[in-house]
Amino acid sequence: MNFFMFAALTLSFSASMHGQAQPTKRADLADKRACYEQAQKYVADRNAERATEKIQQGSPYRFELAHYDATTQVCYVQLERDTPSFPPGSKSHAVVEEILVVDAFEGQTIAFFVGGWTANEKGALTFSEPTACHVNGEKCHSRPAFNGLLWKLIPAFQPVDAEDAK
Repeated sequence: MNFFMFAALTLSFSASMHGQAQPTKRADLADKRACYEQAQKYVADRNAERATEKIQQGSPYRFELAHYDATTQVCYVQLERDTPSFPPGSKSHAVVEEILVVDAFEGQTIAFFVGGWTANEKGALTFSEPTACHVNGEKCHSRPAFNGLLWKLIPAFQPVDAEDAK
């Protein structure tokens, strides 16, 4: 193949790729490790901060998920905590659920959900409308809507067995 034919094929290929989505940048292992370590540190620091402020309401945050997005260079961490709102001996139980997704390095809130549910003595669940629900600046009005927006933003957070977000 001569130089001119090679150049023509190269230009033809690059022109056909113009305007198409570029391949997703993949995070290397060091970036993933740094994200995971920072995510754990963020959760520990957040819980330590709550302890020094003597905030007694609610349990400590649990580390749930971390994901490094190489394209946006954001380290997402998902924290959760549940706060029982009825005494353990009660026939009914209620829980306030809080989910927080932040950039673990910058501390910026990405998503926030506060909602609750009640279980009667037979175990039937009743879910309340959330008091806070937003993902990346977009408001939502239910846990399924929150999940859908979150999974669209961070597909790695969607459980394998979850239905696709609508």
